[in-house]
Amino acid sequence: MKSTALRFAAFLALWATFSACGGDTAAGITDPGTPKDTTTTKTQTQVTTTARVNALLNEIVNANAAASQGNSASGIPGSPPAEPGFSAPGANFASAPDNSALCVLDTLTVRFNCPSQTAQNGVVTTMYFQLLDSAGTPMRGFDTLKTVSVRRVSDKKGSYSSPLMTQSGPIPAIDSINNHEDMLLAAAKSAPHKLNGTGQMNVVIAAEGRTPAYITAPTTTENVGFFTDSTKHYPNSGKVTAVVATVQAGVNTATTTQVTTYDGTEIAKLVITGQFGLNRTCTYNMTSQAPPVCTP
Repeated sequence: MKSTALRFAAFLALWATFSACGGDTAAGITDPGTPKDTTTTKTQTQVTTTARVNALLNEIVNANAAASQGNSASGIPGSPPAEPGFSAPGANFASAPDNSALCVLDTLTVRFNCPSQTAQNGVVTTMYFQLLDSAGTPMRGFDTLKTVSVRRVSDKKGSYSSPLMTQSGPIPAIDSINNHEDMLLAAAKSAPHKLNGTGQMNVVIAAEGRTPAYITAPTTTENVGFFTDSTKHYPNSGKVTAVVATVQAGVNTATTTQVTTYDGTEIAKLVITGQFGLNRTCTYNMTSQAPPVCTP
């Protein structure tokens, strides 16, 4: 069962792919403002509303990518491959996938529904977002004076074939996922941007000849902050916590708590604690493709 529990940490690495409005619009970690003009002939660069909204949405995506980069530190050799069009652990966080221009306003719920994305393995990701004023009331459009926060809600569902690694080698298995995330980015101009929210990951691993394993991981994002310097596309404060529990044949066989913290440097710290005295500390460079370094 240990291999099944370790296997689930790989699913946490997919947390960064919770984006449904695909696109290649470049956006910084904060409101891009007017880019610095270094040419000898000065020109006026106008920042569109779409670019501003994309920048805010992609702060959330960047935070997810930063956390997921460490959540794969589980003893599994390697992480799941990145899906086309989505951010990946260790990727350049500035190239985020959300593109609000593809999303449509629902006037009844006052939210912007984005097109669903279907991965090559058949997993479907959906997302919508809301622009909120100081009272938390949804708005029908972005207002530079009144919009103070952005809510981003995403879901990921589907089943696909993925062999389960065991001591005797891989065996056929079907993974089914049903994940949900609800994030709120406080983005008032007069204060540092802060991200808070919750998520719920649900995975069933049905391996050939074995009792299915049911794995859950509620996640909490607390006061994750960002640089105003748009060249640094990673969090500088706050933490992300995931509590991973595995149940097989009605018995809880493993529970771990994974806490990722940010201290203003490019190095993030992940502490994993659990049953039987498990206490593992990992660090990783959020600007690098290098895997986490863990002790013990």
